[in-house]
This record gives sequence, structure tokens and C-alpha cells, in this order.
Amino acid sequence: MGNCQKRLASRIRPRKAGDEIHVASGTYLPTDAPDDSTADDRDKAFHLNADVVLKGGYNPDTDTQDYTNPSILSGDLGMPDDDTDNAFHVLITVSLTAAATIDGFSISGGNANGGGSNLIYSSQTFFRLFGGGLYNISSSPTITNSTFSGNRSSADGGGMFNSSSSPTITNSTFSGNSAKNGGGMYNDDSSFPTLNNTVLYANTADADDNLYGTINGGSSSHNASDGTDGGINLLSGFVALTSEEDPFTDSTNPAGADGIFGTADDGLIPHGTSPLIDAGDDTKNDEETDITGGARVMDSAIDIGAYEGQSSLHSDGPVVETITLYPNPTSSAVNLSYATATNTNYSLYDISGKRLATYEQSGTTHQIDVSGYEKSTYILKAISGLQVNYYRIVKK
Repeated sequence: MGNCQKRLASRIRPRKAGDEIHVASGTYLPTDAPDDSTADDRDKAFHLNADVVLKGGYNPDTDTQDYTNPSILSGDLGMPDDDTDNAFHVLITVSLTAAATIDGFSISGGNANGGGSNLIYSSQTFFRLFGGGLYNISSSPTITNSTFSGNRSSADGGGMFNSSSSPTITNSTFSGNSAKNGGGMYNDDSSFPTLNNTVLYANTADADDNLYGTINGGSSSHNASDGTDGGINLLSGFVALTSEEDPFTDSTNPAGADGIFGTADDGLIPHGTSPLIDAGDDTKNDEETDITGGARVMDSAIDIGAYEGQSSLHSDGPVVETITLYPNPTSSAVNLSYATATNTNYSLYDISGKRLATYEQSGTTHQIDVSGYEKSTYILKAISGLQVNYYRIVKK
């Protein structure tokens, strides 16, 4: 869909607990304020107060969830590159239980910098200063396979603000959000949100970059963060990251060159030597693919975050070129995207080590056709100058 924007009803009627809502690819903007409470465009937000199952990335032709068709909930209501007219909150929720599911979304563009009167939704008061991305009150939804990026708050919780809430967040990434406190997440009177295979990195705040509050729930496991301030206990299930060493291919450009989340050039994909690689907990994952459609578990274990690093199994020689491999798994062909035009020799092997084919290609985009092979795992050897990479390809 590129950067095409759609208007998606903030509430989809009629909806009741247990209903499942399928959202196709595209960038969606909210259409109305909570309970039609105000006429200010910036009060428009997606809002949930029933335990529905909300699934993004749906292919309307096959009615199956396909993360290669990303669904983006955006607060960017006005001019691009100008967040002064963005929605105060992208998504707000009230009184949800763990049965409510938000699966396969990118949430971006919220700017909670309002003042004065506040929003009223389902008899709860939402402050326009908190929770630019997601604002939960007495609400504990299950959030999976999602990213929170480019959300702001002039007070607390750029990416997420939890008030008396305990969401469970799995296989997700918080990056590039900002606030006065808790750029990634702020927890107010909330009992231990549960984080699994989730990474918070390069969120900024005046005091506490990533998290504010205590994140040490008993079932939290295999997470990563580069912030340890504000009374945060990262001793339970966290991998410590340093801000100087970006664990992603490019955290400064989360959506990648194409500007679309959930695609193979996303900047939040772990690079080949990232500490996020193989550091996750497989028992917390039920998905076959990550949000780009690549294999969810590539090597010995799942990677931390919403993305599985689809980089080479290993490399020989100096790393002189950044290579992106997609889609993987595939039913037909995989593409290799190079930053610059490259001449590369390829050899394809089955899992036993038997060589099946050789190729020679040049340019910035190469393609390896595996449509004629059985469903299995294959190894691709790529030789480009002094660099030799080995890739695992999954034929589905």
C-alpha cells in the first residue's frame, strides 16, 4: 500500500467481547474522538473497551494474517513531518482483560502534548499529556508482534502509558519514542506489566529513557533494554544494551528506506552480531513468521523483539556490504537487496550439504528461485569480492 492512508473507524460497530477484527495492510487514521466527546481533531483516537481480538496484516484475498502486509495505526493526522497537529493518543483502552488481543500492528505518530480539559471515555479520564502511542486505564490487553515508534509525550509514557494496568507484551519493539519520563513506557500504579521477547531501545526522556516504574514481573523473560534509571529493576529476564552499540540495522530509521513498517528494509531488524540474536524465549512464541514475513526462529532460538534477524548464518572475510534477504520463508523465490550494485556468485545446498545449483548475478537486487524444490531448509552461499555469507532459506 506504500504510504497510502486510510480512514478506519475508531470504533467498529457492532462489536462485543470475543469478536475478532481483521485489518488489512495500509496506514490507518482514527476518525472520531472517544464517545464523540469533543470536536478537536487531535482528540481522535482508536479506542477499545471490549475484549475483542484485533489482528493486523490480513490479506483480504486469502483471509489469512500475513505480516508482510503491515497494518499501521498512525496519529499523523495532518502535514507530514509536522507533529503539532498529530493526535494526542493513537490508541486508548479501558477495562480490557488478557482476552483482548492486539496482534501485528505498528503504532506511531501520537503526540500527547495537550493541556487544559481532559478526555472522558467509558467513564475514565484520559490526560492529553500522557501516552502518545497507547494509553491503558484499568486495562491489561495482550499485545504481540507489534512496534511502537515515533510517539511522544510532553509528560509521561511516549510509547505507552499504563494506569492501573498490567498488559502482557510479547515479541514487540519500542524504539524512537520520547517523553519527559519513560520515553518507551511509563507505569503508574500498575502491577508489573509482563514483557516477553521485547526490546526497548533508543527511546529518549529527560530522566528515564526507556521505562519508568518497576518491570520485574515473575513471568517476564528474555527482554532487552538500554535504560536502567528511575527505580527500574532489570534483573529479571533483561539483556542490558548500551546506547553506543545499536542492536538494530538502523534504529534511527525504524521504517526503513521505503517508509513502511513490517517490510524487509526496516531499521529495527537486528543486525548479524546483535545481542538480540537468539536471546529470546521460544516458549513465549506461537508464530511461524516475524512481522516482515521472515522465519520467526532462524537459528538456535528466537530473537528478542518484533523482528527476527534474517542475516547470514555466518560470514567469512571482511564485512563490506549490508545485505537484506526476504521473504523467508518463501514458496517461490527469495530476494537479496544490496546497498550498492554488486557482482555475486551463489551456490545453493540442501540441508545435507549437497550442492543443487550455482548462479551469478549483478546489480542491487538479486533473486534465488526455489519454487522447483521440496519444502525444506536450504543453505545459500554468497561470494561477493572478499565477503562470503551463508544464508538459511526455508521453502514452505
